[in-house]
Parts: sequence; structure tokens; C-alpha cells
Amino acid sequence: MRHYLILCLIPICGSGLPIYAMLAGSWYGSWLFLGRDIPPTEEEQFATYQAAVKQCGPHLCVIRTMDIGGDKPLHYLTINKEENPFLGWRAIRISLERPDLFIPQLKAILRAGAYGKVAIMLPMVISAAEISAARNFLEQAKAELTQEGKEFCSDVPLGIMIETPAAAITVRELCYL
Repeated sequence: MRHYLILCLIPICGSGLPIYAMLAGSWYGSWLFLGRDIPPTEEEQFATYQAAVKQCGPHLCVIRTMDIGGDKPLHYLTINKEENPFLGWRAIRISLERPDLFIPQLKAILRAGAYGKVAIMLPMVISAAEISAARNFLEQAKAELTQEGKEFCSDVPLGIMIETPAAAITVRELCYL
């Protein structure tokens, strides 16, 4: 018997912090990157993620990494016009090509993990290679935090959101990475 978890996001307002959550504590991290002239710093992200993790209490807080591009353009990131921007260069593909945006986000999530249960969810994944590359960046983020002497959780689970046709077709392969 197989068990599937379908995440449904609902808005929650608390402590003046807009959080998208459910009992599993799923949290949409992209809003930190939107509506600004510069990307959020690691410290800004850490403060926000730490508050979300603490608000989840004993429950797991799943933080979805930035899903920008497509319908979510950024003033500080040039995105070329595409025929289908909703499945093109966005989300995980931008993260992997822009470690200057991705590494600080991963470091902030790992640091927030020192204050409660946290997991990372990668959006818009289409291949095993993207998951492998994200894992490499996650290890780099851990190494940098260790070198900086910052407290963090070293065993934060990494998962993906099955939301692209490619991921749906290869779900069995992707689940066992």
C-alpha cells in the first residue's frame, strides 16, 4: 500500500507575519523575494523562517524554496521572454544558476532548523539532476555555516513538489533519490 500526501496551502495570519501553512506546516518562501528592489539577505530570511518554525511548535515546517519566474518576475533579476514561462526558466532552475540567491536561502532554512522541525521542498523540479545539484548546494551551505560557526540543523530533509509533467512522469525515479 502506498501513501500520498497532498499539500493544500491555506493563508494564516499571526504575529503580523503572513504565513501559508497547514497542519504539516508547509510554508511558501517566495514572498520574501517579491516586491523589492534587492534580494533578501540571509539574516532577513533567517528571522522570517525562524519565526515560522517557532510558530509551528512541535510540528514540521516545510519551507518551499523560491519559486520565482513565470508569473512572479523580480525587479533585480533579468528573465528573458519564453514561449512557456510557467515551465521554463524558473524556480529550481533559477536557484541552481543563481547560487548567490539559493545558498543564502538554504543557509537561513538550515539555521531556522535549530529552533524546530524543518524540511526543504524544491519547486518545479523536472529531473534527478536538479535534485542532485540542489543537494550539492545544500552541502555547500552546511560547510559555510560550519566555517562561520553558526548554529544550524545538519539533517534537514530535502524533498520536492510534484507539480510538473516531467516530475509526474518520473515520480518513481525521483522519490528514491
